[in-house]
This record gives sequence, C-alpha cells and structure tokens, in this order.
Amino acid sequence: MYLFLAGTMCPAETLVYFGTYTRGDSTSEGIYVAKLDAVNGALPQPRLAAEADNPSYVAIAPGGKFVVVANQKTGNIVSLKIESMTGALSTTESEINVGAPVNVRFIKRSQHASHRRP
Repeated sequence: MYLFLAGTMCPAETLVYFGTYTRGDSTSEGIYVAKLDAVNGALPQPRLAAEADNPSYVAIAPGGKFVVVANQKTGNIVSLKIESMTGALSTTESEINVGAPVNVRFIKRSQHASHRRP
C-alpha cells in the first residue's frame, strides 16, 4: 500500500496523517495515521484513521483538534474530529461543496482584516 500522497503533522500529539487515493486499483481506504518517534525520526506502519473517498489533501486545523480534508475528485472539503487518545478521526457532519479543491490553507486573521473583497 502506497500512502505518501499528502500528510500533515500535529505537533502536540506527534501524529502524522496521510491522505490516499482510493479509486482505481488502489487498496487504500482513506486517511491513515502514524505516531512519529521524535527522537529517532522513525515512522511506523500507518493505520486507518478514517474511511474517505479520495482524500487528496489533509491539514490539521489550528488548535490541533480537527483535520480538514480536500477531496478533489468528489468536489468537497470536510472536517473530521481528532480523537485525542487514538488519533482516529470521526465525522463532524461539516461539509462544503466547492468544485475540485486541491488543498486547504489556514491564514491567521489580522485584527484589521475586512470581510469585504476589493
């Protein structure tokens, strides 16, 4: 199983999440997680954190409690809650349909930021 399509590290838990393509001849089932050994850099075999359809990009939300996933093939962005004890992911029922998202980026909002577009 080849997993290294997209990954993000959660520094507080030293968990690394991997999004995988699940269509075609792939045996992958979605998003995988592995606990990083910060001393020697070892990364054990990832285990399934959540089933997902083609999660092409995975990002840890600020605060480290949620994972946000861009699904390019299904055209949506979803958020999943990180279970603190296991690293498993559970649904939040939060989904945005946006076309074909390829990634997610979090931007720190300035005190002077405006909601208006130029």
